[in-house]
Amino acid sequence: TGMTEMSRQVQALLEEKASAEADVPALTEKKKKSDSMNADMIDQIAALKERLSSSDANVLILNEEKDALCQQNTSLESNIAKMSHQVQALLEEKASAEAD
Repeated sequence: TGMTEMSRQVQALLEEKASAEADVPALTEKKKKSDSMNADMIDQIAALKERLSSSDANVLILNEEKDALCQQNTSLESNIAKMSHQVQALLEEKASAEAD
């Protein structure tokens, strides 16, 4: 009876081993697919990081252009104010000359 029990246990272990070995190809294929998906995701992340870096660079360039335009605008406003004063001075000179 002890030998029969051991024989049953050995048989059960052999069946478990066979079942586990039968699962190996499917698990190997699953792992290959998972590795492939991971590689694809890594590539996608790299592409997104590159796009983000490019976008960041574009934002910096646009900010520099905006700053330059703001400086130009300030300069133009200053020039307009100067010209307005000059026009006012000329109008006053003209009025004074006409009064004489």
